[in-house]
Amino acid sequence: MAPGPAFSGISMEYRLVVVVLVIGAIIGYSINLFTEGLKTSTTPTTSPPTTTTITELVTKTIPKIITSTTTAVETKTIEKQYRLVVDAIGNLVELEEPPKTIASLAPSITEIICLLGSCNRLVVVDSFSKQIEGVPRDISDAGGYWSPSIEAIVEASPDIVFLCSGVPTQEQLGEQLLSYGISIFYLRCDRARDIDDILWDVEAVATVIGVDSEPLVASIRDRISRLRELLVATNTTPPSIVLIVYLDEKSIWVAGGGTFQDYIITTSGGSNSFSNLYGWQMIGFEHLVARDPDYIVITAMGPEDVEKIVDIVEGSLLAESRAYSSGNICILYGDAADVISRPGPRIADAVYLLASILYRGYLDVEVPEYLEGSYSCLGG
Repeated sequence: MAPGPAFSGISMEYRLVVVVLVIGAIIGYSINLFTEGLKTSTTPTTSPPTTTTITELVTKTIPKIITSTTTAVETKTIEKQYRLVVDAIGNLVELEEPPKTIASLAPSITEIICLLGSCNRLVVVDSFSKQIEGVPRDISDAGGYWSPSIEAIVEASPDIVFLCSGVPTQEQLGEQLLSYGISIFYLRCDRARDIDDILWDVEAVATVIGVDSEPLVASIRDRISRLRELLVATNTTPPSIVLIVYLDEKSIWVAGGGTFQDYIITTSGGSNSFSNLYGWQMIGFEHLVARDPDYIVITAMGPEDVEKIVDIVEGSLLAESRAYSSGNICILYGDAADVISRPGPRIADAVYLLASILYRGYLDVEVPEYLEGSYSCLGG
C-alpha cells in the first residue's frame, strides 16, 4: 500500500529511524515510572516487622500525547492527562478518569466508599456489605469475603474492583478479572496494623474514585487524638484485655500483636495480654485463664451466636477467671462487633467503644448512639 499524503517525500529509512526512536523513548519512560513506583511501595509481609514503615500513597499524573491527522497538511496534537497509582501490593494502576461504577469485596472497603459519598457508584458488593447503610438493597451480590463470585462481578461489569490483599481467593481473583479487561485495585484491609495503614486505604480509595478524603481523615485523627488526651489525664495503669475474635467449645482465637485490633486495644487505653503473639492465633482455655486478664471481650458473628457464647463461657474455665468474677467478660454483637472487626473508617468508633467498656464508671467516654446497647457483660 502506498504511503498517505502526510508521508509523501519522506524516505522509508528515515521513517523507520523515527519509529524506533519513539518506541524506545516510550519504553524507557515506562520502565522508569514502574521502577520509581515500586521503590516507594510496600508489599505486606506475613512475618512480624522489625520496624513499622508507612508508605505514602504514590500517584503520578502523566501527559498522554494523542496525534491525529485531519487533512493532508494539518495535524492536531491533543494532550490527555492520566494517573498512575500504586496499590497495596505494588501494582501500577492506570486511571484515565474516575470510575463511574465500582465493585467492593469487603465491608471495610464499602464503608470507605460510602463515607466518601460514593455509595451510588456501587454495582456489586460482598454479602456482608449489603447491610451497610447507603448500599442499594437490590445491588448484585458477589458472595462471601473468602469466596467471591467472579461470574457476579463480570456480569455487573464495574469500571474497577477494590480487593483485599492477603486474602488468597481475592488475590487469585484479581488475575482473572484482568483477563476480562476489568481494572482492579488492592487495599491493605486486614493487613493493616494501625491507624496509618487504615487511613492509607481511605486515601487510596479517594484518589482512585476522584474525591477528597481530607475531611474524613482529619475527623478520624482528631477524635482519636482527643481520646488519647483524656486517657493520659487519668494517669492510670492500662487494664489488661484479651480480645477473642472466635470462640467455640474447643478453641479460642485471639487478636495478637501486629493487627489493627491490637492498635484498637492500646489506643483505647488497654494492654493486650497476647501482644507477644503475631496476628490472629489459636490458644487453649488454660492458656487464657493463666494470663488472668482484667477484661475478656468476645465478638459474636451474629445475634444467634450470643446465647451459644454465654453457654460456652459459663460451662468452661472462663467462668473461673478474674474477668468473669468482676463482671468483665463482655460480648459484642451487631454494630459493635462490626466496628471492632473491620479495619475501616469507623476505627475511631471502635476505639471509643472499647474505651467505654474498659473505663466504664470511671471515665465519661462518648460512644456513638448507634453502638449503645450492642454489647452485654457476664459474671460479677
